[in-house]
Amino acid sequence: MFLQMLKDEFPDVRLHIISKLELVNKDAVIGIELLSQSLLPAIVQLAEDKQWRVRLAIIEYIPLLASQLGVKFFDEKLGTLCMSWLGDTVFSIREAATQNLKKLTEVFGVEWARSTIIPKVMAMGSHPNYLYRMTTCFAISTLATAINLQVIEEYILPMMNQLISDEIPNIRFNVAKSYQVLIDVLKRLPADTTILAIEKSEGPPPAASPRGLELVQQQILPNLEKLQQDDDVDVRWDSTYASELSNFAANPTDEGTIWFSDSAAEEKILGYLTSEPAIPSQASWLDLGTGNGHLLFHLHKTLADEGKERNKLIGVDYSDKSIKLASSIANKRGLREDDVQFVMWDIMHDEPNASWAPGEGFDVVLDKGTFDAISLSEGAWKGGQEALNGYGRRVTKLVRRGGLFLITSCNWTEEELRKIFESDGGEFCTGHLVEGGELIPEQSLCITL
Repeated sequence: MFLQMLKDEFPDVRLHIISKLELVNKDAVIGIELLSQSLLPAIVQLAEDKQWRVRLAIIEYIPLLASQLGVKFFDEKLGTLCMSWLGDTVFSIREAATQNLKKLTEVFGVEWARSTIIPKVMAMGSHPNYLYRMTTCFAISTLATAINLQVIEEYILPMMNQLISDEIPNIRFNVAKSYQVLIDVLKRLPADTTILAIEKSEGPPPAASPRGLELVQQQILPNLEKLQQDDDVDVRWDSTYASELSNFAANPTDEGTIWFSDSAAEEKILGYLTSEPAIPSQASWLDLGTGNGHLLFHLHKTLADEGKERNKLIGVDYSDKSIKLASSIANKRGLREDDVQFVMWDIMHDEPNASWAPGEGFDVVLDKGTFDAISLSEGAWKGGQEALNGYGRRVTKLVRRGGLFLITSCNWTEEELRKIFESDGGEFCTGHLVEGGELIPEQSLCITL
């Protein structure tokens, strides 16, 4: 019955039987050798199915198959198949394939991974197809908690040193992401075990290896500093926040860079906001491109010191590392999510989410250098004026009727900013903050230069 169902014409039937393999094997209904012989054709058929969701489903059962059929069967019959999924044309398959390798490492052990899969994954980092090199970055991030210090030093970091100079910006961007994962791992990783093993064990965790901490200081952080000078804006920002996260973890008083601090921009912004009578009590606030969240922390303290009522302050940024950094600083300062909330969100590509964005828009929307960063990015220059105007249109949707949009720029003149933002339907009335321009209760644009 079981063997016959493995040949069923419907993939779902075959997948169901494979999902029950543990019970079949436990009850010894069928000899393991005969079962293995019958399983292999079914697995191969499912793995090559034209429907990617079927391929995805069989990947998720591979660790179960491995644990039941053993390392010899896996290496001989399934190893090549599992590696081939890393080059699948569908991202979800490649992503699942890296998770599969992590689970297999848990099943067979680090030494097996070191000799069997790690060299093959690292070899993909030199493949002429950039998707293979990208998958190497994803695999490094995924496997980091399942491998030991020796593997990281001997295999992972040398490959990262190579990928940091890759010609594809998106790969360098993901190198910065992988470095942050490795920093988090190495700061906790003992010499002779893995993070996953520590998390599963009882009792206090062992101390981190001094060698791991040395690798962070001697190899990873210097490379992140190089990436902070990258020509690609996304690479620069992600590597910057990765470094600032590491610095904050080592020294909680180091909260990162405060942009425009040399011109006292935050003080000017907050001085205006706390004196502007048009801003209602219980106003809703949004900070675009929040970075480390410093402007919102400063705003929260200023409003509290003056005894003014406030609604929740929202900070958004497209960088997950920015949100992680800002949230960590908020936690260190004792702020709750009811006070300040940070959300990963890309204004140029995402629609506002009702879980944090009021339908009528925000009372106050702040931009301290975000438009500068977007307008200087490669994508904005390629898109020309339309790309710049796109930002203005999206901002308009975020500001409620009668609300305030306040932008701080060091790259654009007041006249240029007026032209960009007023060209999108003329819904903004502008005033110059430094000169105290008078604002009317429509959507208002204040400019600080």
